[in-house]
Amino acid sequence: MKIRSFCDVSTAILRTTPSINSLKPASFYRNATTSATKDFSKTLQLPYTSFPIRPNVTENELRYEKMLNEELYHWQQENLKEFPPFVLHDGPPFANGSIHIGHALNKISKDIINRTRLILGQRVSFVPGWDCHGLPIEMKALEAGDDSHKTPLDVRRIANSFAEKTIEEQKAAFKRFSIMTDWDAAYKTTDLDYQLAQLNVFKELVSLNLVKRQFKPVHWSPATHSVLAEAELEYQDNHKSQAAYICFPLQDFFLNKVRISNAFAVIWTTAPWTLFSNKAIAYNSNIQYVLYNLDARVLLLAKDRISVIDPLQKGTVVAFVSNDLLQTLTYTQPLSSDKVGHLYAADFVDAKSGSGLVHIAPGHGFEDYSLATDLKLGVFSPVDDKGCFTEEVAGGFLKGYNVLGRGSKIVLKMLEDAGLMLYSHVYTHRFPYDWRSHTPVIMRSMAQWFIELTNVKDKALKALEYVSFFPERSRERLTSFVQTRPEWCISRQRYWGVPIPVLYNIETGEPLLTSLSVDWIIKRFSGLGIEAWFAPAKSIQEEQEWVAPEYRGELYQRGQETFDVWFDSGTSWTLLNKQGAFSNSPLADVCFEGSDQHRGWFQSSLLTYVAYTGNPVAPYKSVCTHGFVCDEKGRKQSKSVGNVTDPLAVLDGCTKKKQPAFGTDVLRLWAATCDVTKDVVLSSLILKNISDTLKKWRLTARFCLGNLYDWKHENIISFEKLPPIDQTFLSHLSVFQRDLLRLMKVPCSTAQQVQLISRFMNTALSAQYFEAVKDALYASAADSNVRRSAQTCLVYVLRTLAWAIAPIVPYTAQEIWEHCPSDVRLGFATPFHGNKSLVAKSAPALPSHLRNSLNMEWVQLQHIRDYVNILAQKAREAKVLGSSLEADVWLQTNSKKLQQLLDKYGSDIHRLVNVSNVFINKENQGIQQKWVFEEEFTPEEGNIVVTLAPAISHKCPRCWLYRSENEGDLCNRCTELIFHQ
Repeated sequence: MKIRSFCDVSTAILRTTPSINSLKPASFYRNATTSATKDFSKTLQLPYTSFPIRPNVTENELRYEKMLNEELYHWQQENLKEFPPFVLHDGPPFANGSIHIGHALNKISKDIINRTRLILGQRVSFVPGWDCHGLPIEMKALEAGDDSHKTPLDVRRIANSFAEKTIEEQKAAFKRFSIMTDWDAAYKTTDLDYQLAQLNVFKELVSLNLVKRQFKPVHWSPATHSVLAEAELEYQDNHKSQAAYICFPLQDFFLNKVRISNAFAVIWTTAPWTLFSNKAIAYNSNIQYVLYNLDARVLLLAKDRISVIDPLQKGTVVAFVSNDLLQTLTYTQPLSSDKVGHLYAADFVDAKSGSGLVHIAPGHGFEDYSLATDLKLGVFSPVDDKGCFTEEVAGGFLKGYNVLGRGSKIVLKMLEDAGLMLYSHVYTHRFPYDWRSHTPVIMRSMAQWFIELTNVKDKALKALEYVSFFPERSRERLTSFVQTRPEWCISRQRYWGVPIPVLYNIETGEPLLTSLSVDWIIKRFSGLGIEAWFAPAKSIQEEQEWVAPEYRGELYQRGQETFDVWFDSGTSWTLLNKQGAFSNSPLADVCFEGSDQHRGWFQSSLLTYVAYTGNPVAPYKSVCTHGFVCDEKGRKQSKSVGNVTDPLAVLDGCTKKKQPAFGTDVLRLWAATCDVTKDVVLSSLILKNISDTLKKWRLTARFCLGNLYDWKHENIISFEKLPPIDQTFLSHLSVFQRDLLRLMKVPCSTAQQVQLISRFMNTALSAQYFEAVKDALYASAADSNVRRSAQTCLVYVLRTLAWAIAPIVPYTAQEIWEHCPSDVRLGFATPFHGNKSLVAKSAPALPSHLRNSLNMEWVQLQHIRDYVNILAQKAREAKVLGSSLEADVWLQTNSKKLQQLLDKYGSDIHRLVNVSNVFINKENQGIQQKWVFEEEFTPEEGNIVVTLAPAISHKCPRCWLYRSENEGDLCNRCTELIFHQ
């Protein structure tokens, strides 16, 4: 076995340096009495930097806010015009209250994506916006002041003032999050230009005959007196209804020539208040129905339902009923005996619940309405805006009673008194609620404007096939919403919104809605403003000025309906189409919003864009969604629960909660660590841990900065002249850059980016490379090749860290950047100004095969380091070892691959494993050792025996390596540096 020792680099120096022959023994220098020989710290290249471990968050925010946000946005817009554009389209938040932690997660996540794209070499376009209309703001306007008789203009003026004030408050808060944009260029859905663009989209839909007025069921909120779109509903799974099995009296009929009297059709309903609106009973021709004798009454119902209805366990089946007979049956309505109805076949009827027969109330259900429309049965809906019965039923007796409350109880009592109640019970089921008031909604028919989606949604579904979704599972969610939506109710009976430009014939009430009429009204809006629509006319002649000349043969008046707010925000893509021409490519690269926007903005943007263009192309290339923010117990943060986190309190601290001021970057780093593809958690403990993570990042940068205080560009060492350990480390750095850049190109990947960055800092840098080069940096000569080589690597590390963390924690990155030597910064004012040029200059250009092979060697060397650490830990547990420098290591292997690795890195391995000396394939018998730890390991490359034992030499008082011949002596390397340089 060939024996080689790499225990002392100075041996080679002694052999090749002629003047060294005159050196006196080390003991001569140990006995010297000058102070210079005693104060060895002055002979070391100790690190120095003014970069603090903990930042002054207030000072940094004031210093960097304008430079890294608005100024940077304008700079890249003006100076990077040759860069490919990147558009992140901002879905407008509602201007109806203070921001919450969900706003912070949303805006910060978007900004990280934008800044990342800038680093990658794209010119970013991000225009923030606000959705200013809607019921919450109008309700606040109606509640404001003492005047309960506000005119539409009064309501609109107060609502607009509230929205404007809220926008300014939210904007000031958003700026604190370090968002790169021009806040003065933000859009509002109340901007005249925005509203005109929206109305022009509507005009095109009118010309395509997609807009229709119908009297049909809609979701109605009695609490807010408003129509609700599907996107404005939330479903409660534990809603309780008083359900009932009701007997509908059948008119006498013949079965096998036998007259059947006292017969009843059994229906089951969870909404007995809708019985007044009954128009028919539906059955399924594929279900077997029977006549069932119970207590002298004959009941008609599905055979399969008899066994599950409690009151039916004592009767008997009289006869089976054919479809032919069902078609001939008639009945009288249980609450209106003078009204006669028929039975009709319908596919939506099943025998999984109820009786197998369904009571049809076209005024209160979508399927009921559809069936009644086909059969021309008519629609009756005796419910007012408050969700109460009108005088149209029960002779006015029930007028004013709420249909979901007292009204339903009275109806059930009327049925019981009439002997038509078979069975009543409490039923728990899924039920729609108003997402704003969190109260139950009802189905109520009224005249509304709808967009017909039958043909549009096919193209929309085709368009979604070419959209990327993050997470991918959200594709199915948005697709399902589009698939199940036959139409879109776009009208609202509110004052605060964009008016639907419809005129109504004063004599007949018929609407006038043509593209010609809408175009005329839009032109008037351009000159007079939107508010003019709500100003009362002084005369009938003045009112007619809203009528296009082509229609002035009859008298018209303006309608009072406004657009659904989702139509407002859903046409925000018009902002991205300044040229007015549409291609077959999306307008936005990314849209990023909360998961609730699948039924909201994502859907409304898609539908309006596809309907307007007629192309199966979505307005966005990628859809990214984030979850809700929960507390440490996994509960969604909400004011009602009292578990909300104020993002400004995170920035500035909260004395009441004894929470320190974490500052902008801690909040941003929290957002970046979240897996936004699902619900995320925020707590005081999490914020503390995030703060600790940022501190580790700063300490990593501080090590680099401290060891580059004397760095000049001319000190750089070319790759081929670097020691093997530095070459291998740079290959590992290059692999890290490659992996990070791949992640940076994927939306919603910041959590993985943070994990990769932290793992690289904590392991490859702090635990591995920094430990390996400390001796070279501190104890070697200032201008030595080994120190300049290590500094060269640290320069690349600093540049890499700057662009890697800048999108996530821009203030920290800039503070680090400004503490770098000027030659490290390459003339770039910020890492963002460097963008892709900085990325390119953050590591030597290496052929992929060389990078991969060197990186593999780095991994193999770390395995050896791990083996040594295992033995060192055993020695510490045995309380025989303190610092690992007190030990030497012997490595023995018969593997050719491992031997080649050890030969190449022999002189550097002691630095990597952090011991004083490493002996390779050298027998360790005969050495007087107080203790020995030895173990054989089996990596893929072959077996290796690792031995750890006390260092055979003495500790050098200058470099602390155990390489001195005698106690208290300097080692040969340090002797040469101090006395012979």
